[in-house]
Amino acid sequence: MLTKNTRHMKRVVVLIFSFVLFLGCSSVQDSPDESIESRPGFSESQAKQTFIEHGAYLTVSPAENDLGNAYEYDVVEGQVELTNNTVELISIKSINSSCGCSVVNLEQRTIPPGQTLVLHYTMDTARRNGALTAHFDVLFDIGSKTVDQRVAFRSTVHIITKGKVIAEPAFIKKDDVVFSTQFNEKVVLSSPGKEPLPSILDIQHPEWLEVRYSKEQDHEIILEIGGQIPNMSGKLEEKIVVILDNERYSRLEMPLFFWVKGLISFDNMPIVRIAQESNFPVNIDILANFSAPGKIESFFLDSEDIIEKSVDFEVLDELSIMFKVSLPRIDRKEKSQTVFRSTLIVHASIEDNHHTASLPIILIVPI
Repeated sequence: MLTKNTRHMKRVVVLIFSFVLFLGCSSVQDSPDESIESRPGFSESQAKQTFIEHGAYLTVSPAENDLGNAYEYDVVEGQVELTNNTVELISIKSINSSCGCSVVNLEQRTIPPGQTLVLHYTMDTARRNGALTAHFDVLFDIGSKTVDQRVAFRSTVHIITKGKVIAEPAFIKKDDVVFSTQFNEKVVLSSPGKEPLPSILDIQHPEWLEVRYSKEQDHEIILEIGGQIPNMSGKLEEKIVVILDNERYSRLEMPLFFWVKGLISFDNMPIVRIAQESNFPVNIDILANFSAPGKIESFFLDSEDIIEKSVDFEVLDELSIMFKVSLPRIDRKEKSQTVFRSTLIVHASIEDNHHTASLPIILIVPI
């Protein structure tokens, strides 16, 4: 016969065993993490193993991409492989480069789980020398979560410097030239070590210029540049490109800078103050004094910036003109007055010849 204490101990043992069994059953029934979606062809266990091997959600290969040697002005193509080591879809948000010489082809922006994307890019060696290196930074998201993950790679091109060609003068700059007048200049091309220069393959230049060349010595080429200054006024920037018929020599770019002075000139820069109580749009009369070599037969005006394109005018006499312009609404800033700059472009006809001039204008708008 069991004693009272023995029966009590058996009840305690049964309760403890039942409690332990309940805990075991509960742990077996816990559901897996539903935030990770298993996909056919690339299981969660494969993803974990791949992540352990590479230590990253997205890997890039090669991380250091040496594209070898290239001549100056070559455009070199490169590619890397981006591999998704997760069971989620990876979306590439952007790819930034440290060098403006590079262009990335990012037509495909998503990488399925376990898949690899071949990323193509180019590097332009124009006006570069030595080792040209670009650092690429890939920003991406995983699945539907915006996590802003990053992976980087670097690409290098070793530029072979071609034979140097020297131009004397190195550039052409002319101030206060009058349009429709003739421009002529002589430029000498040579090699620093007086090495023989190859013949010229091509010369690229603006249509209004004519460029001729001759070779009086083996190491020198004479360029004769001429043409009629275009019918315009203000700053004119052009360039001449000389391409030599030899891979050892780089092409030569010669900048041209002109400040073209029109036959019409304005003697003042109008400053217009808008009244405090003005309601926009505002009609403004602008008086300007001008000079011209002859009688102006007709005017045509247009404008830049904040003045409306349609501008009326009235010629008061042979030396002054009144412009009638319309000023649309202007956003005033938080200060006592706002200063705006605009330009009127004046096209005039004198003795059947077309002339152009620009008139800067300052507008002061009170708040």
